Amino acid sequence: MIWNSVSDTFTYKANVNINHSYTKRDVLSQIARIYDPVGLLGPVISKAKILMQQLWLLKLDWYEILPPDISQQWENFIKTLPDLEKIKIPRCFLETNAIRVILHGFADASSKGYGAVIYFQTVPINEESNCRLLCSKSRVAPTKFMTIPRLERSACLLLSKLTHKVISALKMQIESVQLWSDSTIALAWINTPPNLLKTFVSNRVSQIQQLTKDFQWKHIPSECNPADLISRGLDVKALAANDLWWKGPDFQNLTASTPNSLPVSSFVTDEFITNCKSVVKQRDSLTLEEYGKAEIFLINHFQARYFAPEIACLKKGSSVSQSSKLKFLNPFIDKDGCSKVGGRISYSNVSCNQKHPIILPAGNKLVKLVFQYYHKRDFHEGQQALLNTVRLKYWPLGGRSMARKVVHECVEFFKNKPVMANQIMGDLPPERVAPSSPFQNAGLDLCGPFLIQYKGQRKGTYQKVYVVIFVCMATKAVHIDFVSDLTADAIIATLKRFFARRGKSSILFSDTLKKNSGKNYQNMVKFTVFSGSYGTP
Repeated sequence: MIWNSVSDTFTYKANVNINHSYTKRDVLSQIARIYDPVGLLGPVISKAKILMQQLWLLKLDWYEILPPDISQQWENFIKTLPDLEKIKIPRCFLETNAIRVILHGFADASSKGYGAVIYFQTVPINEESNCRLLCSKSRVAPTKFMTIPRLERSACLLLSKLTHKVISALKMQIESVQLWSDSTIALAWINTPPNLLKTFVSNRVSQIQQLTKDFQWKHIPSECNPADLISRGLDVKALAANDLWWKGPDFQNLTASTPNSLPVSSFVTDEFITNCKSVVKQRDSLTLEEYGKAEIFLINHFQARYFAPEIACLKKGSSVSQSSKLKFLNPFIDKDGCSKVGGRISYSNVSCNQKHPIILPAGNKLVKLVFQYYHKRDFHEGQQALLNTVRLKYWPLGGRSMARKVVHECVEFFKNKPVMANQIMGDLPPERVAPSSPFQNAGLDLCGPFLIQYKGQRKGTYQKVYVVIFVCMATKAVHIDFVSDLTADAIIATLKRFFARRGKSSILFSDTLKKNSGKNYQNMVKFTVFSGSYGTP
């Protein structure tokens, strides 16, 4: 590989020793002389690798003469290597006045090998876009038999790793990254959750999804795929005259079948055939993700059926008409295409469905099934409770009438005949109802401890205190004091202060006195001369 500093281009020079007898050592030595670090001669290197793999399968010795047919193939190949000098590749691939930069990656596989190639597309101002070959990678197919779809998936994994390395090396702003493959099965695998696939495929698909989660996978016809040249190999003369390899396909006229518009029937048919052939089925129940996708599909279907004018207005960015039933709901369309209720609580801590419930049309089978599901799940709750539960996720129009209908049609609900229970309370004690002076009959209780800090202290240590609350039984007046501990002396001190300000009580109810039983309690009774009672009425 040579850099011409005058023309700023890369050229190649190959020294070829032509004779009529070759060994495996000669073949490997000649292949190693072709220095191509970024894969600009990918199809040529790929063809040499495929030929070398054939020699390994024949189990020839290093100095053993090659069979005549393979020797002839090798001689025809190396005779074209001097034509590498005619190939001139521009070193600079970035236009100075480019306003957009797009990275395109292609993957393809055949029974002989697979590979990936990346192109760099720049769009200058008021000019046609320019596409340049950036790099490529090639691999020979494993000697163990592997189906073409699995080889295509391996090519997609190779492309994912190569794209990740290229983006890390470029360190520049790229508008979009588009990855292409001509295998519909491989694309369906990439857009499928890995847990639904077999282990071999699942492990590689999960790697692809992780590496290309921010990129776009698209479908391309085989005749427009430049990676097809790597998978089959080319000699130097054919490669030099191949514009598809050096410039890539015509992206302006290329009609890509993206995964969104890709027919699902190919993957579904493949799964159906696999299950029919296999004695043990791959799965016998739907996953939570599949349930979620089915739910979104049904919601989108019914909303498009009943709210078609409103959805059309929302997609255009305008508000719904004044005659619409949704005009008071401030609707919008989320990322899944569902119409949801707007509002002013987007920054609240509740779930997304509670912030913006999904709007459901009134009086159809889907809404009734939703109400019946929540009614059975919550053990046949009542009408208002059912409506509140449904509104945690959905906002059905006419929801109250639907909740009433579902509850009235429920046999289990009317069999149980739920009646709201009313507790019959006992009579109030005379101290609560008889007129008396404030705090003549009072209640006492304590709460705490609380940590306080007295002003003026240098160290600022904290001390425990307990709050004492006195409540008048008749007037509900409240007196608040505090004590430093729960000893009998502290209780007596707070009683002194209370009686000094409010007057001595005739009866004082408290469950705190029970803790100061025995001698301490007797001292308090002698001091206060009141009738102490345990418990609070």
